[in-house]
Amino acid sequence: MGDDAMKASAYGIANLKRIVPNLIKWTTKEGETYEDLKSLYGQVLGQYRLYIGHVSANVGGVYEHYKTADQSGEVYVYVPKDIQKRAVQFLNKEVFKTPSWLIDNAIIKRIEYAGTLERIKNTQAIGLSHLLDIARLHRVIENEALNEDKAYKITELMSDIRKGVWTELTMGAKIDAYRRNLQRSHVEILGKILLETKALPPAPPSPYFKGTNANAHTSDIKAAVRAELSQIRTMARSASSADAMTQNHLKDIVARIDKLFDTK
Repeated sequence: MGDDAMKASAYGIANLKRIVPNLIKWTTKEGETYEDLKSLYGQVLGQYRLYIGHVSANVGGVYEHYKTADQSGEVYVYVPKDIQKRAVQFLNKEVFKTPSWLIDNAIIKRIEYAGTLERIKNTQAIGLSHLLDIARLHRVIENEALNEDKAYKITELMSDIRKGVWTELTMGAKIDAYRRNLQRSHVEILGKILLETKALPPAPPSPYFKGTNANAHTSDIKAAVRAELSQIRTMARSASSADAMTQNHLKDIVARIDKLFDTK
């Protein structure tokens, strides 16, 4: 698998999918509580979120090759466009498409009385927040400035995310509770960027990338975000569905975006 985060994470998630159905059998003992089951289920979720981070790091990512002045080649090289695009496609498939394998009723009914919707929403929001991190978007824009058509452009990134998050709008399909949460999270995260007025300090060092100075207010980031919110609003307005809750949700999405645009 080498350095292919998507392939490695696909294998990892496949293993998690095999583990979950066996958790009750592996953790329960007569006369004991379900604390071990709850703990291991939480560990599965934590590992899944780790894979999300590994894959997200490719978008706006930069390879660092340690070289001395007598060695040829560049030190810093952007992750190729096709790999960045594959990363988003992976997240669309494995994260933004509801991970039903995590919604195991047999487990859930033994460890909690409520919390599944929030757990899935928060996990998906992690993926969205990684992709729409201001420092990451800054690197995406700079990559385009430096490498033009060879770069994965911010407009392509926004479009690819939209295709995964708002799939139902092009099909007139019912939007269920999990997907409604995801879509609200998308608008919320974009909205926070739109209303950001301060430059962000460099992010602390992480296993994925070094800190990047970024200012959404004085860069192309806000223009891209505003255009994306406008596109989502247009799609929500024109979408049709026979499902009442879907209709209510889409009206709410339009109202939320209207409010963001009206905020001074």
